[in-house]
Amino acid sequence: MVALLALLLILGAARADEPLPRLVHIPVVSVRADQDMAVRVEPSDFTEMGQVELFYRPVGEQRWRSLAFARATDDTWVAKVPYAELTPRGIEYYIAARDGERPGERFASARDPQRVQVTQAKPRTVKERELERIDHQRSVAQIRYELVSFRGLEDTDRTWAAGADFTYYALGAVRGLSFGFTRRRGTGPGLNRNAAPEETGLDHAYAAIEFAVAEQFSFTPNLMLGAQEEFTAGGGVTARIGFDPGTHVKLVFAGVMGVGVDLGMELGWDTVPHLPMAMGYTVTSWPNAVDWGFRLHYQLGIPFGKHADLWLRASYQAREFAEGGPGGGAAFTWSF
Repeated sequence: MVALLALLLILGAARADEPLPRLVHIPVVSVRADQDMAVRVEPSDFTEMGQVELFYRPVGEQRWRSLAFARATDDTWVAKVPYAELTPRGIEYYIAARDGERPGERFASARDPQRVQVTQAKPRTVKERELERIDHQRSVAQIRYELVSFRGLEDTDRTWAAGADFTYYALGAVRGLSFGFTRRRGTGPGLNRNAAPEETGLDHAYAAIEFAVAEQFSFTPNLMLGAQEEFTAGGGVTARIGFDPGTHVKLVFAGVMGVGVDLGMELGWDTVPHLPMAMGYTVTSWPNAVDWGFRLHYQLGIPFGKHADLWLRASYQAREFAEGGPGGGAAFTWSF
C-alpha cells in the first residue's frame, strides 16, 4: 500500500510538471445589440484540455453564467452569447481553461474581467442581411454527379447526370444570376410498357435569373438549350418562400421538349448549425417523356472550412408500373 501511494505521488508530480496548453484569443471590445457576441479561442493543443469555458455576465450583475466552446468551421473554437442577454450597460467575460483538476491559462478573470461595449443596433438594409446570410461570399461554383434507378439493380430505367454550375448573388431586384451545363446518359422506358428500353441522352446548357419580390420571396425563370439527335429547348421556373440559406420552401417546374417534365417541391432548413439539409418530392417524366414517376430525395451539406461544402444526396424513385430503385449523388461547391 505504501509503495502504491508513493507511485501515485510520483505520477501526480510528473503531471504537474507538464506545461499547460495555451490559448490564443483576440479580446472582444464591442458588439452590436442585435448580434450574438462571438468569443473565439485557438488552443495550441485542445486534446490536452479537459474543459474550456466562457464566463459572462451583464455589467452590474453578480452571478456569472457559463458557456462551453464548440469547434467552428475555421478550426477555431467559439462560444456565442445570445444577443437577447446583452444590455446597454455592456457585458463582462473571462475565459477559464482546465487540464484535469488543474486550472489552466485564463484570459482575464472574475476579479478583472474583459468589458465589452454594447452599441446601439442600427437598422440593416435587406442587402446587408442577405450578405450576412451568405457569409459575404457572393460567388458559388459547383460540380455535381447523380445516378438514379427507377428499377432497383436493373439498368432498364437508369440514368446518370453530371454537370457544373456558377451563381453570382447580385442581391438587388435581381437577387442572383446562374448558368451551367449538364450531360445526361442512360436508359429509359420505351414508347409503351411492353417496348424495349431506349437509350437516352441529353446535353444541355441553362441560364437563370432570380428576381427578388421580397426578402422571403423570389421567382427564378430559366431557359434550357440542349441536343439529343437534334437541338431541343425548354425552360422552367422556381418559386422560393422563406430564407435561402435558411428555412424555405421551393416550388419547381422544368421541362424540355421530347425529354420530360419535372414538377416538385423542396423544403430546406439549417436548424442544425453548419449542417444545412433539404428534402423534397418530384413528379417526373424524365428522361424521355413517356411514363410518369415520382422521386423522394434528401440532401445534406457538410462544410469543409470557410469556402468549401460537400453536398450528399440520396433518393428513391419509382414509376407507376414497376418497383422502385435507389439513387445517390454528390456535389462540391466553392464559395468566394
